[in-house]
Amino acid sequence: MLLFRAFIFVLAANFISSCGFEPLYGHRGAVSASNQLAAVRIKPIKDRLGQDLHNHLLDLFNPHGRPAQPKYYLEVRLDTSSSNVAVSKEALASRVNFELNSKFRLIDSQTGKPVYQGADRVIAGYNLLSSNFATKSAEVDAQVRTVRQAAFNIQTQIASYFKTSPPTR
Repeated sequence: MLLFRAFIFVLAANFISSCGFEPLYGHRGAVSASNQLAAVRIKPIKDRLGQDLHNHLLDLFNPHGRPAQPKYYLEVRLDTSSSNVAVSKEALASRVNFELNSKFRLIDSQTGKPVYQGADRVIAGYNLLSSNFATKSAEVDAQVRTVRQAAFNIQTQIASYFKTSPPTR
């Protein structure tokens, strides 16, 4: 049985390496998604949620500090909404979905033209409770979760762009 498991493992490793699979943040020559992400300057995003998203993106894109001479700029616009999804027999809402929609553009710093644009949508739910403080805490937590997830989603989309479309300069 142990020999069979080892054989399956070796077979799977050979299959993965022969199909062209590459890790998203792996290095191929001098160009890597990580290096390209580090060359992106994130423009300020308005409102409090925008500031939180900006900070999360800075941590993900530029863990060693902002680039002195960025190759790209990232512009992000946010739109939020809340909707009641569960209503009690007394016609009172008991659950709310908080939705964060983001549209972003990656702009070449030399030409000023967009090289990639995308959108993301994240939804987090929370309960409406009898305590106003508890409800507000749940709402803030839902907002924090959506912002964190949106930052990861934006980073992944842009890293995928860099991996599939290496820069020409």
